[in-house]
Amino acid sequence: MVIRKMNTVLVKHNKILFGAFSIIIIISFVWFFTPGIDGSLLFGNRMSPNSVVGKVFGKKVKLKDYQKAVDNKSLLLSLYNPAAPAELRDYVIANIFTDIALEAAAENAGITVPDEDVIAEIKRIPVFNSEKGFDHERYEAFIKSYVEPSGLTTADFEESIRKFIATRKLLQGASLNVIVVPDELDQFMNHRLEKIKASAIRFPFASYKPGKISEQELEDFYKKNTQLFMTAPQLMTEVVRFDYKNYMKDVKVTDKQVEDYYKASEDKFKKDGKVQPLAAVKAQIVGELKLEEAKSKAMDAAREFRNELYNAASEVSTGAGQIEVFNTIAGKHGFQLVKPVSWLTASSELIDKIGREPALVAALFHTTERYPITKSVAGKRAAYVAVAVKRQPSVPAPFAEVKAKVEEMLALQRARAAAKEAASNFAAKLAASKNPQAELAAAAKNPGIQIKPIKEFSRQTVNPADYEARYALMATDNITPVVPMADGMMMILIEKRTPPTAAEKQALKDTLTSEFQAEKRALAETAFLDWVRANTESYLSNEPQQQ
Repeated sequence: MVIRKMNTVLVKHNKILFGAFSIIIIISFVWFFTPGIDGSLLFGNRMSPNSVVGKVFGKKVKLKDYQKAVDNKSLLLSLYNPAAPAELRDYVIANIFTDIALEAAAENAGITVPDEDVIAEIKRIPVFNSEKGFDHERYEAFIKSYVEPSGLTTADFEESIRKFIATRKLLQGASLNVIVVPDELDQFMNHRLEKIKASAIRFPFASYKPGKISEQELEDFYKKNTQLFMTAPQLMTEVVRFDYKNYMKDVKVTDKQVEDYYKASEDKFKKDGKVQPLAAVKAQIVGELKLEEAKSKAMDAAREFRNELYNAASEVSTGAGQIEVFNTIAGKHGFQLVKPVSWLTASSELIDKIGREPALVAALFHTTERYPITKSVAGKRAAYVAVAVKRQPSVPAPFAEVKAKVEEMLALQRARAAAKEAASNFAAKLAASKNPQAELAAAAKNPGIQIKPIKEFSRQTVNPADYEARYALMATDNITPVVPMADGMMMILIEKRTPPTAAEKQALKDTLTSEFQAEKRALAETAFLDWVRANTESYLSNEPQQQ
């Protein structure tokens, strides 16, 4: 019955079915035999090598070309840059469309790079050089270890060098023919050599401290800012120590070890500019070598103990259980537990019954309630493994204990506000005044204001370390904004600007001409790069566009 119906359908629709099958066969042949055609054409596979991930100067960039460019550029930059591979690749990906566009622009501009330039560039790369110069074996090792595993060939790598040189030539050409007009050079020199006389005006917080603050004000401030007055987290510990001195007696030091140490550390044994004879320092060397070996043995014992704890505690799900494991295994080996009786904070300098061991304190405060056992720690006098047995979390400190700190902070807060208001008012007064110098002279008598003249400078001579002079250059209408400093508020008043003389400009004309040309080249290169970037488009933040 079913077969009879199928025959009827085939007879009735044979022409349509024949045409449909023919179309499918034709598409299959085209699909199979045409390079670059795959499922992305019909089904929009975003991971297809032929999916389009962006455009450069109107031309589509396919995923396979994008990935190859990223691999090439990452490999190339790794030769010049010591950054971590992940950071380097992130940088490459962020800039890859610009790089592809620059390579396209260099090609369109007809920039060619001969083989000898590629060879010379490769020979200049530091990682391919030894003391004797270019090392062909290093180059071959790089190709085998890095280029080929990346799915690239030697030709791919050398072509990336060629493109790198071409884009460098392109950028140099974009900024090569800048023209310096005499008038603009003269303006530049006037700007750079202008002499500036200024004064720093300070409003110290100490001069604006409030009068007596009432008890109620202090309590209110404390309640509103409880998080500023928290106690430090605390813990108590039990410690197993492996004293270095206990391992000293088993250490043997040979004469050869002493001689080798002496030769390697001669500068350490100089006295009055001369190296002391071995006999005079032998005892010192023996002691140092013994101590180093004892430290190593003590740390080995501590690590062995810690590893045993790790294994035993791996199935224990609670901190209390891990503390029990610590005590049990320490007892099994007959280790004496040191039990300090004082609470520790992260800033504690001394541990009761142990002494000053900052590395041990730090290790303890890296533990958690769930995992209270420390790593093995190399201390000053011993190696340690410890466990945090009790903890006290950070809580608001009682008002009575922090009252002095509350008063200090509230007073500073009010002093800051008063100093800021005074500085802002004075800045407004200077800005409105027809004679700022007179206002400055009058302000010098005010005990809440400090005036500090700044040594005359120009933009050409300003000391990078002189933050006051550098800040003066940010002045608008000869007055800078008021800024907070560590001990007060500050502003700068420029009192006088003196143009350079003809002789001063002539003396530095060559230097300033070079500087000005460099600035113009940088601006031209930036403008060119902006134009290049404007002609790139990435689809990677969205769905890649299909061909």
